[in-house]
Amino acid sequence: MLSNTCVAHNFYVSIAEVNHYSETGQFEITLELTAHDLERVLETNGAGKLRLGSENEASDADKTIFDYVKKHFRMWANGGLVNWTFVGKEVKLDERIWIHFSGKAPDVLHSLKLKNDLLVTEFPKQQNKVNFESGTIKKTLAFSRLDTQKSITI
Repeated sequence: MLSNTCVAHNFYVSIAEVNHYSETGQFEITLELTAHDLERVLETNGAGKLRLGSENEASDADKTIFDYVKKHFRMWANGGLVNWTFVGKEVKLDERIWIHFSGKAPDVLHSLKLKNDLLVTEFPKQQNKVNFESGTIKKTLAFSRLDTQKSITI
């Protein structure tokens, strides 16, 4: 259960694991964030008290989180926007949240463009890492408030 007070810390980092499965034609994404940071951003933007991970979690918490993720974590495959499907979330006692989602991948993947500006408005020092994997191809991308878009050529 998360407290209503914001815990101060010096590091602001998210990690996204983006896996491309050509055999199923899917992208599977796991996004790890600090739950109280995400909660603060959502509540600052009018979401109300979410109480993530508690027995009293807001009934619209999943929708609120996923709407935010869809707006701030975007990906284009071969130039076409990938539409995300929410799979689920996990909130841990160490105040980490994992958000799972997926999207349809093209039959042959040539390029990816990613936009990742999660939490950067509220936390200017926020660093967002994306680890991409497709077969034997592995890439790591780093995003920040001043650098929110990256591309990969496959």
